[in-house]
Amino acid sequence: MDISENHYSNSRKTLWVLALFCIAAFFLFLGSALFNTRGEPREAIVAVSMIDNCDWILPVNNGTEIAFKPPLLHWCIAAASTLTGAVTEYTSRLPSALSLCLMTLCLFAFFAKRSGERAALLTALITLTNFEVHRAGYACRVDMLLAALMVLALLALYRWWEQGLRGVPWGAVACLAGAALTKGPVGVLLPCACAGLFYLMRGVRLWSAVWRLTLVALAALLPLAAWYCAAYMQPHGGDRFLQLIYEENVLRLMGKMTYASHINPWWYNVQTILTGMLPYTLLLLIAPFFIRRGKSAGEAKENPSLWQKVKAYYKQMPAVRLYAAVCTAVIFVFSAFRRASAVPTCCRSIPSCRISWRRASCGSRKSGRARCAHSAALWQCSASRSPYYIYVSLWDLCPRASWLTVAMPTKTWPYSAPCSNRPGGKWRSSPCR
Repeated sequence: MDISENHYSNSRKTLWVLALFCIAAFFLFLGSALFNTRGEPREAIVAVSMIDNCDWILPVNNGTEIAFKPPLLHWCIAAASTLTGAVTEYTSRLPSALSLCLMTLCLFAFFAKRSGERAALLTALITLTNFEVHRAGYACRVDMLLAALMVLALLALYRWWEQGLRGVPWGAVACLAGAALTKGPVGVLLPCACAGLFYLMRGVRLWSAVWRLTLVALAALLPLAAWYCAAYMQPHGGDRFLQLIYEENVLRLMGKMTYASHINPWWYNVQTILTGMLPYTLLLLIAPFFIRRGKSAGEAKENPSLWQKVKAYYKQMPAVRLYAAVCTAVIFVFSAFRRASAVPTCCRSIPSCRISWRRASCGSRKSGRARCAHSAALWQCSASRSPYYIYVSLWDLCPRASWLTVAMPTKTWPYSAPCSNRPGGKWRSSPCR
């Protein structure tokens, strides 16, 4: 009992340290850089329209356009901007940063109970500091919020399996509902497909898994259905809104959209995941030199076939590792066959990506060489974003220095004229009347 309490106390301390690291890594510099992509102001202007027009269901942007995605991200931006009085870079990126930090802390808590505190900490740090995920945490886009909600739903569905699929997984339902309100039905169907395949591989009967997950999916889709009905009844909704929903959910899935949207070949997913997981992709090159896999005497004599080796490995694989592998396969195959570039969400939504890099860096715990690789991985975690932090700090101190403004955008936002001396200014939202 004392050992368990001591382990719980150490995990809580590590969790608090990780939370402080998240605050220092994100919330100090979140608004320092201007909007530098087309997608960021496109999402932020929806929140501006919500506040200015008091239309929180289906706002009209610039008098003509309606949003292509459900409104959860825009609600979050508008709520944060209402507290501060204006839609700024900081408030626009705040939902993404909070989503990434929450996902990182939940991953640590999840794996600390199942894989140990050391492995959980390294998994969380790799999640927080790899290029693609860290970049998404600084962007005003739906991808990070969607990925975080999907990961939390996957973790909740795994806990539901540990409890014998008893009761209602309200945490999973809430996360799936949020994912649906962020991107659409795919935020519900994809995690349920991952969990369903894992349940079947772990001996759950087909009918039992299907009807339980179906009820969970239907309950999670209710808020999205309510928003669809409310948006359709708006004066600027109607058939135009139905056509937009059909194209974004059905035609996008079939690859038959009326306009080209992130169309790439299947191997694009592979290269984007490998580059998105930098700098930890380099660990895969040295992993074979650190991981030792010995053979037993019986195995050496029998010389089993490849299929027998795979079958034996599957039987002895821990459940949490198998679950991560199943999530990897399902999400990757889905993103590859639909032809659209779902890698931003795919790369951030696959827990086993971080687990694989963590295992490559840890290797054998008893090996001295593995400890060197483990230290190298931690060094990469701390150093991977240091140049960015130094740059942003110098930009805040010397915003007019010419050698610092080379990489900074000089144009103001295309949707609004600046209203302050700061480059790009900020949107000032009029109160609802």
